Amino acid sequence: MGWLAAQGAIMAIGLFIGLVCSVIGLFFGHIILFDSISLGIAAGVCCNQFTAIHPALCLVIGIATFLLLLWLQNTSIGFWLVGGLLTLIYSAVFGLLAYLISEHDPIWGWVIFGLVFLVIGALHLRARNNRKQAHSHGLEYLYALLRAALQRGKHTGCMFAFQL
Repeated sequence: MGWLAAQGAIMAIGLFIGLVCSVIGLFFGHIILFDSISLGIAAGVCCNQFTAIHPALCLVIGIATFLLLLWLQNTSIGFWLVGGLLTLIYSAVFGLLAYLISEHDPIWGWVIFGLVFLVIGALHLRARNNRKQAHSHGLEYLYALLRAALQRGKHTGCMFAFQL
């Protein structure tokens, strides 16, 4: 019985490590997608926790937030607005965290703020450039599929029209 419990614990730890590594890989590899997903989840959860809106509508709000941010970050102006704002937010959070951990030393806070700003800004620019270059990538296929469905939907009068 103890052996079975140990195997279950090993499997649970392995799944947890795999999930953490996937999230980290998504953050560094596709930060634009990571930003959209995380803010969509945050919007849905905040809608559910802080308002009297039905949970199903909160799910729709979360999905709409995800799609809106993903679309905005793929436009030129939206990329600089949303990506720049999120870069500043990441920098402020980590700078404040460094300030608090270092027992209120402002130099640590500003140094970490600057370093995180450079790293996250570079990740946003790299993700934007990779998206422009990788036309055959799976995410590009998803964007093209959604774009085509929206175009067909305009012609048929539906919101989305997938061709099967």
